[in-house]
Amino acid sequence: MKNITTLTKQVIALTLIFASFLSCENDDDLTDNNLPRLIRITQGTPNGLGSLADVVFEYHENGYLKTASQGNHPVSYIYNSNNQVIKYIEDYIVDIENIDEIFPSHATTFNYQDNVLVSSYRDHEPNQLTHYFYNENEQLAYIETPSGHAFTNNYDAFGNIIEMLNNNSEVSAYYEFDDKINPYQFMLPESFSKIQYGVLGELITNRNNILYYEKSVNGNLSQHEQIYEYNSNNLPSSRIPIVNGYSYTVREYIYE
Repeated sequence: MKNITTLTKQVIALTLIFASFLSCENDDDLTDNNLPRLIRITQGTPNGLGSLADVVFEYHENGYLKTASQGNHPVSYIYNSNNQVIKYIEDYIVDIENIDEIFPSHATTFNYQDNVLVSSYRDHEPNQLTHYFYNENEQLAYIETPSGHAFTNNYDAFGNIIEMLNNNSEVSAYYEFDDKINPYQFMLPESFSKIQYGVLGELITNRNNILYYEKSVNGNLSQHEQIYEYNSNNLPSSRIPIVNGYSYTVREYIYE
């Protein structure tokens, strides 16, 4: 694992982004109208011999994400009058008899206190709560699941998660970042983004884009590198993930 203490921290000029935060009427009004919104990601293989279904993003009238869909797999976000995400619905749309028994919909409900997201539960298990705890910088510091598993986050100076620790305080995931803008961070309200409920697998709360990460699952270490190209707004225009030395799907980012 790479030594975090030797990382060179790059200063990023995010004045344009944070200026919009200061004018917000509530903590969850974080959309940035000065940057184009991500509306589609196309996916093809590095050798051009195959492709996956596009990821398509649609936005609610409040400016936040309404749905994220990949093929027959739509994810929907439901808001209350305070622009807080109160429900997350994951579904499958396939023309197969009894499909609901094969791929049932999964809905998760979120609970808030004073604009802070404090817990969630799957709708079919309302008594099985996941609890969220925050540090003095109002960053998600600790997650406790119904099964008793706990996860702790450590951050860099720019608010990017650089480590995730498991119950035994062992590093289960480690991250390095670029100095460009992560387009996912504006898709959803900040209170929701903080808990890392990703958009179809993407980490959304980080200010910057992940260049490299390591994950350990059941003692098995996987290494992931991300190679980006960027547009004039310092947003990603393409990405090639490399997992354990092998190149995978090429992603092209399309903005409004």
